[in-house]
Amino acid sequence: MFRFKVFFLVGIVCSSLVEIETVRAETESIIVTPHRSTSDISSFGGSLTVISSDEIERSQYVNVADLLRGYPGLDVVRSGGRGGNTSIFMRGANSEHVLVLLDGIELNNPVTPTRTLNFGALSLENVERIEVLRGPQSGVWGSNAIGGVINIITKTGEAGPRFKVSTEGGTFKRFAQKLYVAHSTKELDTSLSFVREQEGGISAADERAGNSERDNFENTSLTLRAKYNSLWGGTLDNTLRLNRSGAGLDNQGGIGGDDPNRDLKNEELFWRSALSGELLEGLWIPAFGISYAYHDLKDENVPDSINPLDELGSRYRGEMFTADWINTFSLSDSLRLVAGFEFQKERGSSLYQSDGVFGPFESRFGPFDAVNRAYFINGLMSVSDNISFSSALRLDSHEVFGDRMTYNVSPVIYFLDKTLKVRGAIGTGFRAPSLNQLFSTYGSPELEPEESESWELGVDHTLANDHASIGLTYYQQSIDQLITFDPATFLFQNINEAKIDGLEFYGEYEPTENLKIRLDYTLLNTKDVQTDQQLLRRAKDQINLFLSYSLRNIPATLSASYRYTGARFDNNFSLYPPVRERLSPYGIVDLRLSSHISKNLRIYGRLENVFDKEYQDVLGFGSYGRGVFAGMELML
Repeated sequence: MFRFKVFFLVGIVCSSLVEIETVRAETESIIVTPHRSTSDISSFGGSLTVISSDEIERSQYVNVADLLRGYPGLDVVRSGGRGGNTSIFMRGANSEHVLVLLDGIELNNPVTPTRTLNFGALSLENVERIEVLRGPQSGVWGSNAIGGVINIITKTGEAGPRFKVSTEGGTFKRFAQKLYVAHSTKELDTSLSFVREQEGGISAADERAGNSERDNFENTSLTLRAKYNSLWGGTLDNTLRLNRSGAGLDNQGGIGGDDPNRDLKNEELFWRSALSGELLEGLWIPAFGISYAYHDLKDENVPDSINPLDELGSRYRGEMFTADWINTFSLSDSLRLVAGFEFQKERGSSLYQSDGVFGPFESRFGPFDAVNRAYFINGLMSVSDNISFSSALRLDSHEVFGDRMTYNVSPVIYFLDKTLKVRGAIGTGFRAPSLNQLFSTYGSPELEPEESESWELGVDHTLANDHASIGLTYYQQSIDQLITFDPATFLFQNINEAKIDGLEFYGEYEPTENLKIRLDYTLLNTKDVQTDQQLLRRAKDQINLFLSYSLRNIPATLSASYRYTGARFDNNFSLYPPVRERLSPYGIVDLRLSSHISKNLRIYGRLENVFDKEYQDVLGFGSYGRGVFAGMELML
């Protein structure tokens, strides 16, 4: 019945837009992620969402994961409050199948069991835009890109000096301060940002289960981007990001999960420098870059009045070094090739120590490392003014499991004076076993990479002189040799297979300069082939509705959003063996107001979860109720 109502709603929106039209308002026409080189979004046939700096500012969010909740194909799952483990599932693939980049730096943590990134402390400061590329992208980006790629691109600077400082406070004892300084000259573009967050938080183990202790969160982030534009006729681009966060944890979700002094402390450093130039009058653009990522995670717990016998101390360190050489060849006005080489070395180690009712326990891992070398080429060809074609081929050579070849092919055809775009993509992906899966007591160097095949077909239509757009995409994906922990053998094994298909619809309408309406609907079918069951924590239906209205008489913008997440399943680990349980669907309404009361001063506020809806992303773990927040920003 719900499915019928959704398609009825989609039908109404489609029919109302039929007289009007167009391409999705991806406000940025120049993109980077699909080809590792700048290109026009109109020539790309895959599924890409570009989140602009205007959208980021309008959202008022500080955290990347909170912003991404409202976009198609993404399931954002957080255990408890801010700072808790936060994962993103893209198009039904596992969280470890999403490659996360910051200015080309890989953020996935090599020391985690599945090589994932915890989005819990990833803040939005200094972000110019985010490109979300859905579907397998290993032909361009290699391992971990089975589900897709999230590329966060920071600001390089603004004309003349710029200075912004802001402060925000509200419910849950939240307090945040932000500082942004930027300067741009002919030779040098620089930007520096600083964010400090503090929050009293909620009970990670869920207050509704009788847990009263609140788990706090604090985060400090510093980001520097400096781009020197005249070094030997080339460009030297540098990014540095430092992050330090701390979050209170509970021992488990649900009844009896409270722990008043268990803390998760995280330190991260990300750095990249890339030198590029133009040769042969711009026909050849070589670029050489080096990146380094460092993760240091501590989980600490000492005995307390609730858990007098429990003691825990663990530390996890992960490092990633990457060197790449990328060459862009403009062979003609209609043909461009990008070819390159990538070297990557990852290292991880950990120490886990605990003591409790069953006595002391200690586990050491590493340090272990692994090296991967990759060779890739991708091309973009314009067959005619209305037809373009892109493709990619990549060979990865891993020192443990050997070689893997992946590819992507993506055609685009325009009709009706380029108001109708028909596009498609077919590609393969793979994910290398993590260091933990290869070398830990529970792992094996005999593991094979997870592999995927995917195809999609989409159409985008622009209407009413670019005042509206609608689009529909259907996709299918299969993932083989999924690595799963087998409780019978206590080993990681290639034993699972998943089948996924889905439908993504959007409609966007701007009848006036003051009013904007957007609707996204995602229908997702996932199946574990071995058990014939829906994959965990992935909603079958998602709806996101957004309305924004700019007042005429005063410089203010009002916006409202509705986010519906359908039923999902999760495991109840309080039982042995764990039992699958259904998580109820829920809908969240948020309201926002922003006003530039002068040239130099902006005030803003938001009301989150207006109707105080109770829900769970992860079984047994708490979520935020109604929250009221307000802030002000001074600009010079």
